[in-house]
Amino acid sequence: MKKGIFSTLLISVIILLLAFPIPAFAAETGDVTPSYETFENTNVVDDLTSAGVDLDAYKTKDEVALITFQEFAYSFYSSKMGDFGLYVYIYNPSGKAILTDSKSSITIAVSYDEDGKPDDYEKFSLKVCSRSTGEYSNLFYKFRIVDHISAEGSTIKQRVSKTSSERRYDVSEFELDFGNNTIEAYGVGGTFKFSGYAAGYGKDGETDTSTLKCEVTNLTTIELEIQQTSYIQDPNNSSIKNHNQVTTAYFAVPNSILEEYGKLQKIKATWNEYRTTPIIVTDNTDFYNFLLPLLGVDIGADHQDCDLDYCFGIGRSAGGQYLLFDQAYNMKWKSSQDYNEAITKISWLFDSEGSDVFNYTLPSERIEEYLYSYGGDRSDLLTENVGDDRSVYNLVDFDADEDAFDFTAYEPDVKGLGQLWDYLFKEDQAVLQDVAPIIAISSKDLSGTAESVSERLLVGEADVSDIKTYVANAEANDQTVFLFRFACTEYYSEEVNVYKYENHWSDGVPLNHNFNNIGLMDCAYVAQENVFLGFDIIQLTFNADGVYTVIPVVASPVDIIPSVTPPAEDPFSDALDKTKDWLEALLEKIQELWDKLTAALGSFKENWWKYGLLALAVIVGICAIPYIFRFIIWLIKLPFEALENSYKKKR
Repeated sequence: MKKGIFSTLLISVIILLLAFPIPAFAAETGDVTPSYETFENTNVVDDLTSAGVDLDAYKTKDEVALITFQEFAYSFYSSKMGDFGLYVYIYNPSGKAILTDSKSSITIAVSYDEDGKPDDYEKFSLKVCSRSTGEYSNLFYKFRIVDHISAEGSTIKQRVSKTSSERRYDVSEFELDFGNNTIEAYGVGGTFKFSGYAAGYGKDGETDTSTLKCEVTNLTTIELEIQQTSYIQDPNNSSIKNHNQVTTAYFAVPNSILEEYGKLQKIKATWNEYRTTPIIVTDNTDFYNFLLPLLGVDIGADHQDCDLDYCFGIGRSAGGQYLLFDQAYNMKWKSSQDYNEAITKISWLFDSEGSDVFNYTLPSERIEEYLYSYGGDRSDLLTENVGDDRSVYNLVDFDADEDAFDFTAYEPDVKGLGQLWDYLFKEDQAVLQDVAPIIAISSKDLSGTAESVSERLLVGEADVSDIKTYVANAEANDQTVFLFRFACTEYYSEEVNVYKYENHWSDGVPLNHNFNNIGLMDCAYVAQENVFLGFDIIQLTFNADGVYTVIPVVASPVDIIPSVTPPAEDPFSDALDKTKDWLEALLEKIQELWDKLTAALGSFKENWWKYGLLALAVIVGICAIPYIFRFIIWLIKLPFEALENSYKKKR
């Protein structure tokens, strides 16, 4: 928990700045009452220096800090509110450039309950107005807070205009965009109450002297470090390709907060959601190198003139003498018995890092790195087809009691012998209902195998060890860990049937027309999933016997990208493959034997009678086997029978 980051020095600086309100900032413009446009363009160093801030003293600090939260041009008269704005001055000790066209933001309360306590917060964009250069390069920044209409229907300007006696701004945090997918949050935890007016904006006759004042008090915030996990329901059922996937954020809350404010009732979060285009994972180096230069390249739907070495199909099923695919890439023929839809572009491609591809889970870190290093159009990688009843932009306040969700049941799309196999040996997926979005967990909840914990808590089996460590550390620091299940989406994975052409093409005419003349390789799978970018928790609401308290959160946004797992192995197909391998091995042995016979007996055409005699001998030998066994058994029994007869004679 944080109750503000203001040191005594920082508070005194703020008071000092507010003792020299607008005219002090506007001295360089020559205007007593500068316009919005003029103030927007004043230099941050000039503003701070004219306000008496010792810039060199800040250079000794190593933490990002809010120097001041500044109200500009609030007027007694509504007709003079055109220049009104809010500005923040920030010290950036790293000297790293903050993006001008950025996702930097500040979180401010937008509504209050009947007791005057903030009960809702929103993020507001920060526009860079000025940054320091020269010896202070990128150390000091001036931002304007970009106002917008909030969920309750008004802007900041409209809300504070309702009262002229005091303007209140509750600020929990600000987030700075340093580029390279790095947005970092910094706590403020301050309530700013402004009264009076800057010179030129008060009542008539009171325009020459500033009466602007600001009182700064602490605001309770909670600092969170957001972790992630995802759960795929029924991952070992090979009869389905589309699984339910639960994505979860988890974090720790101090027990002191829970004791004072009650149970965690609501979580307000925001994120942008997308669905990946097909992700290809392979363990075949040649196939990988084939696709690599084609990433992001549209090869078109008509491949008759395309001279590429590989093709692949997805969604294989029997189709007469041919194979039928749902989708296919670079197949050089097209009929109703070949494939339904052509894949014209592949943009995601990964190798399995030396592992068998069907045992390889693609970690979220590799996916995220690929996403932000991709050189092509980002729309190649992500689409807005996120699923029914889902949105790309999300701002949701989840209630632990009211927002439970259900898993949808899948319909196995299996036919023929595969359907019979499933009917005999598999159970249908259980429909999970009333899944709570917010639950507290302890070490006791994590007992048992990783698989059992995964099924019980709906978390990733591979993440159970990390979750156990996280919970143990939290409990050691007197904290409680909460799972926040914020999304249930569709996860798709399936084997890719990769083929290499053994014969190329001549003048666009196929030399071979079916798969009997090209080689099949089981070396790749395809997957698609939803990803959640810029996931950020804004506030937590606690409930103590009906008394609700909203506490804003300080947390850096994270990208939540679930790992990609291979499709489950189909036991029926595996049995067929093993049978095929056994038959092929048997045929190889027969061929080896035949080669030895021809080497010993000569050509069959010229020495057919030798082969006939050999065959007759084999037949006679086979027929004689029972008699040979009987003779061997008689020989074994002979000494025992002789002993028995001798014993009988003696008696």
